[in-house]
Amino acid sequence: MNEKGVNHVIAAKGITVAFKVGSILSKSVMFAVDHVDLSIPEGRTLALVGESGSGKTTLGKTLVGIYKPVEGSVYFRGKDVSKMNKEEYMKYRLKCQYVHQDPYSSLNPYKTVYHILAVPLKAKRLVRDTTEEREVVNKALEEVGLNPQVYSSKYPFELSGGERQRVSIARTLIVKPEFIVADEPVTMLDASLRLDILDLLLDIQKRVGLGMLFITHDLGIAYYVGGDSGEIAVMYLGSIVEYGPADKILNKPLHPYTQALLSAIPEPDPERTRSKRPIQLRNSEPPNPLKVPKGCKFSDRCPFVINQCHESRPQLKRVGDVQVACWLY
Repeated sequence: MNEKGVNHVIAAKGITVAFKVGSILSKSVMFAVDHVDLSIPEGRTLALVGESGSGKTTLGKTLVGIYKPVEGSVYFRGKDVSKMNKEEYMKYRLKCQYVHQDPYSSLNPYKTVYHILAVPLKAKRLVRDTTEEREVVNKALEEVGLNPQVYSSKYPFELSGGERQRVSIARTLIVKPEFIVADEPVTMLDASLRLDILDLLLDIQKRVGLGMLFITHDLGIAYYVGGDSGEIAVMYLGSIVEYGPADKILNKPLHPYTQALLSAIPEPDPERTRSKRPIQLRNSEPPNPLKVPKGCKFSDRCPFVINQCHESRPQLKRVGDVQVACWLY
């Protein structure tokens, strides 16, 4: 997953994140992220795809320092985050930001838009005085398509969902990050607004040169944000099962899980819908992260399972331009 000679803004090597779940008398360990490797060059996007509960959000929060891995390391600009001194670590936390999925709960309802954007500037001492503070806040609003004269004094409850998400993006970008995690930023928006927000993020990324991890469960959106040069990582029960160029994965997926995801997408053409044969999984129940199969994590649902799938877990293996974790290859 690492490209020689490429400046990676964020990278992970073997990171594992675990949580204790259950009652006081009966606790279990759930591996939300399980030995994941990835790297994202500056100015590039990696779209992370998977169903709910696959570990996408946990991985994103670990990359920006909200969660700490129990194994493995996160690297910012080539330096192990766990070995940084206080000054280096604070810079890493400032330069790696998170855009939340829910624009309704991620903004303080008791503060105006101006105050919401000014808080990180004051907390990190990024401006010298109130004059510079106002200039920076106004510029941030303009960059996300909001008129400062109209929106600065508004409260979140006075904004639409799309406007709230624009304010959330402005708050993320106001500290001049080098890497952002966009966690399904359009899922809770009307369909008519989604493309506007996606285009806004992509335009800002192109102008600023941000590295971005874009989390989504929609393969169509994953391809849109990645473009021809983007990459997709497909996640299942905490592990990456397929990784590579977006066009390769979407046009000819190798892993049975990716194939099942694609086959479930409705076709706009009725004729193609009638002729389409979705992949039938052996088990239609959603995966249980507390009851992971011994071998391949997908073995209890995979329609192409072989004996080896039950015995040992496959590692990512390069097949052409794509890496896939499957014993069929």
